[in-house]
Amino acid sequence: MKNMNRRTTLTALCAAPAASLPALAATTTDPHRAWLEQWRHAKVMWESQPEDTPEAYQWEVRFDELEMKLMTNRAETPDGIAAQIEFAIENNVVGQEYAGGNYGIDRVMFERIAETLRA
Repeated sequence: MKNMNRRTTLTALCAAPAASLPALAATTTDPHRAWLEQWRHAKVMWESQPEDTPEAYQWEVRFDELEMKLMTNRAETPDGIAAQIEFAIENNVVGQEYAGGNYGIDRVMFERIAETLRA
């Protein structure tokens, strides 16, 4: 079996024709977009609190809960997948090592995928 590294895996995922992907029902309700918006809000609220306060801790817990939901639940719609990709980008899951440089192409790729899924 060929050794699959990150680049090989990403290339294979991008090359897969849309017809081979599982059908995503247009009528399916997917909570990922709402979770992403709530995660963004929790982040702002957590960062706006003085450190080591009960309020800061509450927002940190909510932030962590939403982060786990976004990372561990399967998206059921293209918008849900786009929300997960946006989360990965905003949470520096991709592109962090080279952020701001010319080598953050993985981040650009995920941004383009998310744009296509939202279209």
